[in-house]
Amino acid sequence: DLFHAKSGEEALEALKQAIPDAIVMDLLLPGINGFETIQEIRKDEALKNVPIMIMSNLRKPSDIERATALGA
Repeated sequence: DLFHAKSGEEALEALKQAIPDAIVMDLLLPGINGFETIQEIRKDEALKNVPIMIMSNLRKPSDIERATALGA
């Protein structure tokens, strides 16, 4: 099933209901940002290996390195 969320909090709530095959997300989110959302996803045993792909206009090497280090 396909679902979307408008915030990091909404995404984390939705992920409690179903484990997706993959996650596509932005880093600029209202509420908790994408980096924090990735951290929370990776803490969850059921979700820690779900692939995460970032689609964002953040292009600084430090942002890319941080997202990669978090497992995206």
